[in-house]
Amino acid sequence: MFTTESLHYPKEGGGSLTLSEDESLTLPRPDFGACIAAARARGLFPIKYFRSPEGEELLGLGTAVSAAPRTGLASLHDTLQLGYREAKEHFLIADHLPAAFLSVWFDPLAKRDKAWKPYPHMVFHVPAILCKREGDDIRVYFTASRMDLQKLRDQWIKLSQDAQLTPELHSPELHPEWNDGYTDCVKDAVSAIKDGELEKVVLARSASVELPGPVYFPALLRSADEHEGDCYVAIDIPAAGHAFISLTPERLASVRGGKLRTGALAGTYLGEEEQIDGKMKAEHKYVTDSIRNALKDLGTRVDVSDKAVPRRYGDITHLFTEITASLHQDTGLLEGIAALHPTPAVCGTPYNDALDYIRLNEELVRGMYAGVFGYVDSENEGEAAVAIRSLRIDGNRAEVYAGAGIVAESDPQAEDEETRAKVESVLNILRSAI
Repeated sequence: MFTTESLHYPKEGGGSLTLSEDESLTLPRPDFGACIAAARARGLFPIKYFRSPEGEELLGLGTAVSAAPRTGLASLHDTLQLGYREAKEHFLIADHLPAAFLSVWFDPLAKRDKAWKPYPHMVFHVPAILCKREGDDIRVYFTASRMDLQKLRDQWIKLSQDAQLTPELHSPELHPEWNDGYTDCVKDAVSAIKDGELEKVVLARSASVELPGPVYFPALLRSADEHEGDCYVAIDIPAAGHAFISLTPERLASVRGGKLRTGALAGTYLGEEEQIDGKMKAEHKYVTDSIRNALKDLGTRVDVSDKAVPRRYGDITHLFTEITASLHQDTGLLEGIAALHPTPAVCGTPYNDALDYIRLNEELVRGMYAGVFGYVDSENEGEAAVAIRSLRIDGNRAEVYAGAGIVAESDPQAEDEETRAKVESVLNILRSAI
């Protein structure tokens, strides 16, 4: 059974760590990106990181508890609940669970692919060391058996010292290698939609890139701020040589105090001039209506903002409609995830027809791309993002993923350009971190 101790860093000054009755050590406030780099250098895996647009940050190092329930034997709702119970049952007092990172594949029933082997279909992960920022407040939680807590404190001291080192960066050119069959896939999807097989489907693609050096994560996080602004950042580093990174504008669900916040993010145009057309409005309406209907059974009230507004992320603009729900008692983040994932913004409409079409026709295994990444606490509250604008690193190569929503009015060439622009937005951030 595990217990948790915490270290508090005040707004100004460092954190005071007690070493013995007569001795304490003051540590500098942690830089989360530098801690990721230091943990990688020391081989402290897995490393998980989540940052919301509001500035909340969580960094997990090592493993206290990892619950990976088998998917496919029950509904998504029941499988999520099983994994959550498995994570909490390792604590003497369940409410002492500080937070568990949560990740779910886009398609939890997909066959395991060699490239995605380091990433379970679903996992609740309680790190041995959790660093959490809310506003100006930073706390570090050490989770272990009582006899192992001192080892974690020692590891954190060493990481805090290592995190001051900065390598030289080169910002190299990165040249994506593309599969040229995407426009044909879009043409086929448009034909299927016009034949009445489905209303909308989201088709993903990927580009392969050779990396001339390792990614330096402090620079990656700074570059994400500069290029993308209000986006989520999700990082999963399961072992040396592997990493999944998502720089996503899309919230799946955030739950606080009985209220769920989500939104419809669908419909895309490139450039600065507003280009809202019929295709974009239709795509956005499918997503908004589906999310509204999915939330009806979870709460007493669902509110949808009156008008979709453009939201700009780098060189790409999406239409966004805010949606909130007042939840029933004993309903929280996990129920929200089960009701919403995957949304029509990454799958399509009707859901089952779109998912079947993707399974039969997409030429890649999405794995964590367009999946769920976030965290949940002991009260079933927390936040989760949809992991679009993603890349998966395997050794010295990266696979970069993007997708586009296809409806009857879609133009294959325009969808090809849109997905290329989305991949390029990820590469722009990656270049500055190598």
